Amino acid sequence: MVVLSMVPAAAATAGAVSDATTAQGSASVSEHVEVDNESAKSLTLSWYRDDGDGNGPYPFPPNEYSGDSPGLEMITNAEGDAHMRVDNSTARNPGGNWDMAVVHVETSGVEELDPDDNGVVTENFLASENWSVDVSQVGGDKELNVSANQRGFEPAPVEENTSADIPPVVVLGDTEEVEGDWSVGDDPDTGVYVWIDPNRATLTENGEAVDFSTGEEYQATFDIHGETVSTNFELVDGTGTLNESYEPGNRFTSEVSGAATLAAGTEMQMELTFENGDTQTETVELEGNYELGGDTEGTIPEGPVTAAFNLSGREDQSFDLTLYAPGTPRDDDEYLTEDNRIPVANSSGTVQDIIDPDYTIGSANLSDGKPLGLPYGIEDYSTPAEIANSIGDGEVGHDDSLAYDPQGAEAWDAMWLHYETSQSVFPAISKSPGRNANQKFVNSPLSLELVQTNADGEPKELDLARNASGVTVVQDPDMADERVYDNESQGVFVYIDPNEAVLYRDGEPVSMEPGETYEGTMTVETEDGDLTETVTFETLEAETWVDNGDPVEVSQTEEAEITLNTQIAAGAEWTIDVTSPDANVSESWSEIVNEGSGPVMAGKIPGSMPNSSVSVTMDTSGLEYGTELVINASRIEDPPDSPVYTLETTAEVVAPPTASISMSDQAGDGQSVVVDSVELSDGGFVSVHTGSQLGPTVGATEFLESGERTDLEIALDEAVSEDATLYVVAHQDTNGNQAFDFPAEDDPYEVEGSVIAASGAYTVESTETATPTATPDPTPTATDEPSSSTPTATDEPAEGMETTSGDGPGFGVGAAVVALLAAALVAASRRD
Repeated sequence: MVVLSMVPAAAATAGAVSDATTAQGSASVSEHVEVDNESAKSLTLSWYRDDGDGNGPYPFPPNEYSGDSPGLEMITNAEGDAHMRVDNSTARNPGGNWDMAVVHVETSGVEELDPDDNGVVTENFLASENWSVDVSQVGGDKELNVSANQRGFEPAPVEENTSADIPPVVVLGDTEEVEGDWSVGDDPDTGVYVWIDPNRATLTENGEAVDFSTGEEYQATFDIHGETVSTNFELVDGTGTLNESYEPGNRFTSEVSGAATLAAGTEMQMELTFENGDTQTETVELEGNYELGGDTEGTIPEGPVTAAFNLSGREDQSFDLTLYAPGTPRDDDEYLTEDNRIPVANSSGTVQDIIDPDYTIGSANLSDGKPLGLPYGIEDYSTPAEIANSIGDGEVGHDDSLAYDPQGAEAWDAMWLHYETSQSVFPAISKSPGRNANQKFVNSPLSLELVQTNADGEPKELDLARNASGVTVVQDPDMADERVYDNESQGVFVYIDPNEAVLYRDGEPVSMEPGETYEGTMTVETEDGDLTETVTFETLEAETWVDNGDPVEVSQTEEAEITLNTQIAAGAEWTIDVTSPDANVSESWSEIVNEGSGPVMAGKIPGSMPNSSVSVTMDTSGLEYGTELVINASRIEDPPDSPVYTLETTAEVVAPPTASISMSDQAGDGQSVVVDSVELSDGGFVSVHTGSQLGPTVGATEFLESGERTDLEIALDEAVSEDATLYVVAHQDTNGNQAFDFPAEDDPYEVEGSVIAASGAYTVESTETATPTATPDPTPTATDEPSSSTPTATDEPAEGMETTSGDGPGFGVGAAVVALLAAALVAASRRD
């Protein structure tokens, strides 16, 4: 790391002072510029990026991302979609189009280049004396001049109209640390990207205009305030290779691998053609072979491409194997069709017979079974990669309830039963006979028994061998997503879709129904003995309702919250519309996700167990009390990709919840505290804290109905052992269960953003009997006064929270008079 001090000087050299003057119109320069001299790197952005929804690999709107810096956000989201990788080789695909080459350096001081709304700094970068980049051919005379590529260029072949003329070379300044996955070392994680489109960029060679060609290598050298850092990249042909021959086993999922030099993340196809004319085609992504961090592995210069085929029952059959690259159109619905795909490698092979029905497992592990809920309509579940995608999309949560939705889809959600195990079980499944995953599992030393546990008579049971659909066994030998694992690194998923799964009772087919409970027990037979692991869950008929009271009420406030509760699996997408009959109100929220109330034990989100919720916030401060609102909530199904009606309800705008609370300084045995008065408009709780309003909770009341109470005594869960200031806070019952769930639920009452609370000095009385002695008459002080919800100099609220009551600031003249009278009575009693 090199730190450059920014003070006026005639020149800038490494480790020395440099001129603080920047390009015209740029922002003021920071005091220091830090260049990470190990951070220069080359990246590749796939030509097939964003295939028709926007401007593809071009960092200008329109595209699917539109935040503060759409250009930069396109780069970071391209990385997240595996379309952009750290890669020192940029490929020209078989259709004749180059991937984008990007060079990046991490540095501070980017603010002086004054990025525009897209993060573009090209003009200021070129005008600055302190920033430059030189891109020159290694072992040759070709050079890329950034300035010369800002005019007279061919238009970009984007699918949608854009107001921007996109030069073939663009410099982007990242002041927001939009992408940390490929950052190296310590801060700074800000930096500069130089984006190059080799399809349109013009180079010079001995004064002549020339193009990029395969087989060339280039060095990009950044000069930032006199500090230079470099990175190299090569230009390669995007092609593929296969082994000379293959001998895969007759497994249900038998892998065949090759390699390719295209950008990592590029979709390719492998196709097997058997001697009888049968074909199997698999679309797969080209993987990277180098990892800097996160998902940034690139093909340097090539990476593996692997497809899994169902070769069960095909022992001794010969086949031809073809590897295809995508064709010219960037549309992923078209570039791998038979008319457009381009063959890049061929091979052949013969399927080997590896089945061993007598195979036994020496030893194994089996643990941490768990139910995982996912919303209706998630169809991709048959491979570990598809499971990982569902988890990554927030569609999976630990959930011991399986819901039927009668209000909307009129269908069941789905569930995975997940069991963690050891690698030793997978060869046993692979070597077992069967034409599909379920058959091989049934014929293996593993088994699953799913039985109803609350049956009145014979229970319902699952017969895995008799379910052609609705139940799928998925082996996960490589840990699809670490978030669903607790101890092991591999496991088995059993997907259950009650919409199609068939259970049996007394040999007759039956279906799951709401109100039932089940145990799913997996058994692994080993030479050391049998292992078992059991998962339990219940079925229910889901309800969906607006959790704003009955009747439904919406507070008049700038941030009125409307909460939709549902027993449907967490991770679904919803649309909520709020309108008024007079058409003066029309608000809509789409693609919002319901999150569960259970713990995050697996997946990305908490499961329903059984309730989940989604909330929206709207400004109702301009609406009069009594205004009628109509709330529509619909669940977005996929498939079908259209809203499904769920509920419609009416609501009324009402005054926001109010509360007031006061307490006096007091003495006691440390087991309880007395609140002078509390009034809760909507009922709720009063909690007691030490240290501050946000300090540890040492006590709370049971649920209190709405109304006013005086001399409310609160038993402390943790006794106070020494003199202290105690804080009492008024809480709502936000989840309506009449149980105190703060801080997860049951937020405090507030007025104008401030918590309604009070505090007082608490003196712990000694339990020993002391000999009375004469004492002078005390003089009343501020600490002898009862404390309302106004902070005092000796009782300050926690930072960012203001002590107040729902009746306004202070505790008024009346409270002050009462306080003085109380102090006088205390003094008089002591004189007596």
